[in-house]
Amino acid sequence: FSKKHQGLLDGVSKADSIAWNPHKLLGVPLQCSLLLTKQPNVLRNSVSSADTEYIYHHDHEEQQYDTGDDSLQCGRRADAVKLWLAWKRYGAEGFEKRVDHAVYLANRFVHYLMEDGKSRLRLLVLPYSFNVCFWYVPASLTNESQHNGTNGYHNSDMEQIDGCMIGTALKARDPRQPILDLSSQVLCTKGVGLCPHCSMLDQTTRKLYRLMQLDGLMLINYSTLTEYNAPSFFRVAFNNPCTNDADLQFIVEKFLELGSQL
Repeated sequence: FSKKHQGLLDGVSKADSIAWNPHKLLGVPLQCSLLLTKQPNVLRNSVSSADTEYIYHHDHEEQQYDTGDDSLQCGRRADAVKLWLAWKRYGAEGFEKRVDHAVYLANRFVHYLMEDGKSRLRLLVLPYSFNVCFWYVPASLTNESQHNGTNGYHNSDMEQIDGCMIGTALKARDPRQPILDLSSQVLCTKGVGLCPHCSMLDQTTRKLYRLMQLDGLMLINYSTLTEYNAPSFFRVAFNNPCTNDADLQFIVEKFLELGSQL
């Protein structure tokens, strides 16, 4: 729907099928998901049996427009009506404004993360849509610990950290830059488990999540990338058209406040 950000879908025409969930970004009530495919018979072959003549009849000229046996729903809720009603209410222009605002919020939030002078909030990767992934990093896991007297790495841990892409990035990389390069297959390279550095980062994320629950003013969920052997991180998805800059600043300030209690 967005002319401004339509480049994010470059190459989508090469896909055989795509899934789209209007109940997420566009705020259409649950459940409302679409599966678009280039293969005209793939849905019918997948979701229907050969013995559906008792309900679906194929002896009429309009058969190509009868999507009954192409659908998982059959006689269940007509979820597509929710999207149709929302489209009638807001129009394509309204949907466009919502998408543009969500991407703006994500980019603005990235700005606030990188603005954090104490480098506590570190961006994983630059977002390409409206999802922003980041860590809260305690001082003991950065070079800052060497300058302010806090308890940083022990010498026995340094060999482990030197073999970890995440640990190396946190110690050496500009805090205004993203930490990860997901072109790498493994981020924490110390065997099956996490190195001491990443283990501490993982525990920090989970403890901070619990503090948010107890505080009760906001709750940002955390996610994992087990296939990359990476510690848990926070992920926020922006899709509320009422969210504004003040809300973004509140999130950052609340993270710093709760993080100082760890």
